[in-house]
Amino acid sequence: MSDLLALEDAFARTFYAHRPQLASFGKCGTVRDLHYVRDAWLFGMACDLCPVEAVPVKEGVVRDALGKGGSKGLNQTIDAARAATGWPQLVEALHSKALLVNNLRAVWGGLEAGRLEWLNACARCHEIKELIRDALVSGGGEEGDRSDGLMVWKYCLALNVPMLKAACKAWAEKVKMEKHLEPLKGYKADLWDPRLPEWQAIECGVTDAADRGGAILQEALGIMMMPEMAI
Repeated sequence: MSDLLALEDAFARTFYAHRPQLASFGKCGTVRDLHYVRDAWLFGMACDLCPVEAVPVKEGVVRDALGKGGSKGLNQTIDAARAATGWPQLVEALHSKALLVNNLRAVWGGLEAGRLEWLNACARCHEIKELIRDALVSGGGEEGDRSDGLMVWKYCLALNVPMLKAACKAWAEKVKMEKHLEPLKGYKADLWDPRLPEWQAIECGVTDAADRGGAILQEALGIMMMPEMAI
């Protein structure tokens, strides 16, 4: 087996082994949390792929844990790794070796951008989510009302996904929205038909945005299907 094939094999096995750590980006709520997950993922892969460069960093982590009476969790471990002698060199060695197979910076960059985009969209739509949820509770939560509420919320999410700008414009025109940033202003429920092709662009786009952000759209929206439950 050639050196490159051996590296590709080792990289594939290591990448797969550390996928659970990488997947936890979908639970992060802040940039700080994301960077802990990123560095934990890089540290784990580096220990496997760059064992020589990892020695001083691992020693630093052990000394930190001993000095504090044991490890107190992931964040403490990553803080100690970052502060250890050789951390920058370890990270660079990993990126250099991995670049022959894959660009880890690009892999992480896509995940982080997707998560931050999704968090931003959800945060900007929180107020209208609460408004719709309260209206469903007070109105009894009829099936038609829930469907209408979900559509309005999905549209609001789409407004905060840059690549859906054109789709939002087309939908606003289709339903004769008075102000495209205020979907409830002059709301015409009979025009909000989810079977229309203009809506499918919104539906698919928001689902894709949730996927990029490590979220499952139906889980994120599910609470609005059960108005008797508090958010």
